[in-house]
Amino acid sequence: MRRIKYLCLLVFVTAHVGLVFGQGNGSGGDYKKHLDNLIIKSKGAGTNLDTLRYYINEIKKLNNRLHDKTATVYVEYLDARDAWLNSDFYQSMQLAVSSLNDAQKWKLTQPLPEIYSLIGNLHKENTNYPMAFIAAQKGLDIARQNNDTLEIIRLLGMKAMFKRGYSLHFGLPIDKDSSLALRLEALKIAEANPKYEPERISFYNNIAQHYYLLKDYEKAKYYGKKGIALALKYHQKRSLTYSYSFIGTAYYYSGDRKQGMMYLNKALQLSIEIKQPYRKMEIYDDISRCYQSSSDYKQAFFYLNKFRWLVDSLQVRSNEKQIGELQIKYETAKKDEALALLNQAALQKNKQLHWLLADVLLFFVLIAILAYMYVLIRRKNDALTASNAQINEQSTKLQVLMKELHHRVKNNLQIVSSLLNLQSSRITDPEALNVLNASRQRIEAMSIIHNSLYQRDNANKVDMKKFLPVLLNNILESFGQNREEIDISMEILIDDMDVDIAMPLGLIINEWATNTYKHAYRNMLERPSLRIFIGYEDNQVKLKMNDNGIGIPMAVWENPKGSFGVKLVKILVKQIGGTSRVSNTGGTSMELDIPYVK
Repeated sequence: MRRIKYLCLLVFVTAHVGLVFGQGNGSGGDYKKHLDNLIIKSKGAGTNLDTLRYYINEIKKLNNRLHDKTATVYVEYLDARDAWLNSDFYQSMQLAVSSLNDAQKWKLTQPLPEIYSLIGNLHKENTNYPMAFIAAQKGLDIARQNNDTLEIIRLLGMKAMFKRGYSLHFGLPIDKDSSLALRLEALKIAEANPKYEPERISFYNNIAQHYYLLKDYEKAKYYGKKGIALALKYHQKRSLTYSYSFIGTAYYYSGDRKQGMMYLNKALQLSIEIKQPYRKMEIYDDISRCYQSSSDYKQAFFYLNKFRWLVDSLQVRSNEKQIGELQIKYETAKKDEALALLNQAALQKNKQLHWLLADVLLFFVLIAILAYMYVLIRRKNDALTASNAQINEQSTKLQVLMKELHHRVKNNLQIVSSLLNLQSSRITDPEALNVLNASRQRIEAMSIIHNSLYQRDNANKVDMKKFLPVLLNNILESFGQNREEIDISMEILIDDMDVDIAMPLGLIINEWATNTYKHAYRNMLERPSLRIFIGYEDNQVKLKMNDNGIGIPMAVWENPKGSFGVKLVKILVKQIGGTSRVSNTGGTSMELDIPYVK
């Protein structure tokens, strides 16, 4: 009957695979999708060896086309699972370790929880609970990293099973066993989502076992019946052997020995049917203990001998040693590989250290050079500072001397002006008196400039906005003119001017204004006016002077034989490199351009 079912399944799947691959032009994406589907279905094969072997073969055929690393790892893992279900534990561990090594080498985290789960089961089968527990914890940690709920549920249950196995193996009291809390935690997760219903079977079974050990037989029967129902629903025959044996034991110990032995015999027959010698061995042990509890020592001894015979025939102790050694070899190899990597890292660090020392040495050499350069620069700066201080001191002294010089020159010019003024009181010749007054006025103009320079911190700059108004007032006073009688307009757009330009410019303004007062207003104009503009235009000093007098004859300007003032103006204009223009339309107008860079 089973062969007929298998053939039907094979025909169906072959037809399905033909639909997938028969088109001949399927893309790599289709193959990959089909591979993922086969891997998912292989997980649901459970303990059904025929179904499991079918999926192994299908994945191998597909991998011949894909050469996929994930497929390779899963083939190794499923082969290991197949060997485990056939009780070839040593072969199973070899294949499991190989799949673990490849998964870690290729950084495939998804299969790792299942691989560690199988390794844990292999250790458990040989009662090596410490190593089983380590494998389960590693798998659980990776499942949590992967957010793989299914594997989290399974590995929580596995940890609980290993805890319980350890307690039983070493005869620890049931009340000291913490496996029940782990199972209830995992069962809560499994019951939260219908798709995890098949996962509940093992928890119902193990919780039933826990309660019969606690002698709470009603709860043991309750969970045992739940396990039977789901194991039958999902055709989980290996799980059903546990459901039958645990509920059978609960019935037997609670007093219903007939019902209990009926379930235990069902478990025994099913383990023989699915070729599970280890399960058969465990069930013999359970039956022997039940008969012993009811003082039926003949039956107890009979099944105990069967149990011992299977222990010897399956070489449980030898397998335990071999499998443990195999796992230890793998872990040692991993440690050796890690040590090699550490040695390589140490060599790399030594190289880095040497380069670091060289960099540090170079750094200190650069620091020394910079320190030496800093000392040199500091000394030069100190020397420059001292030199600048000396220059500043000398400059200050020079400024003081210049101011003193201007003060003395101003005093001397005032003395000369006073002498000329005294002398003019004795002269009766009008022509001589005019010449004398003109000379005194020129001296006064120079005295005003020197007085301005004396009063300033910078003894080389003349404040034109203060100098020119004072100069024009002095000219007015010398001619006895009242400031209100003449319309004087001054637009001075220059603040400071070098004395080398200001002195001749002041004398030019003095001569022109003096000539204006002497000659331009002889007709006694109703409102004489004088306009003066001085400012910068295109890197030049621009001077404009206009009056509304009778106008200077152009012949006098062109050929000033008898006019010393005009001659002096022309000489001063030439001295400062300027150009002048004169017109006599509506009075006299004179424009002067002097090259000057601020």
